Amino acid sequence: MARKPSKQKLIRLLSEGDDSKFNTLVIFESGQICLISCENSEQVAAINYQDGIAVRYTTFTPFSNDVGPDLAHDSERPHINRLYQSLLEGWNEYRNTNEKVYVI
Repeated sequence: MARKPSKQKLIRLLSEGDDSKFNTLVIFESGQICLISCENSEQVAAINYQDGIAVRYTTFTPFSNDVGPDLAHDSERPHINRLYQSLLEGWNEYRNTNEKVYVI
């Protein structure tokens, strides 16, 4: 049985992200959350066709300050909580429908 993604893992991934690249949060069918960094929009589009992805969050654009080391200190900010809640809602929808979910 797949486990629920953790908020601590989300914060770690966001804080380790490279803000100079496109970054997309995904949750795999196993419940594993991952931040995929891409150099260009073609690579971002390819994420849609990757096997095993249950939930895909909208992509953070380069230099948007949505990822990076400063986020490690912002873990209780409302936007982090909203992001985590959106991902959990997408995860629950996937678990109920068994269909890939795109979260905006």
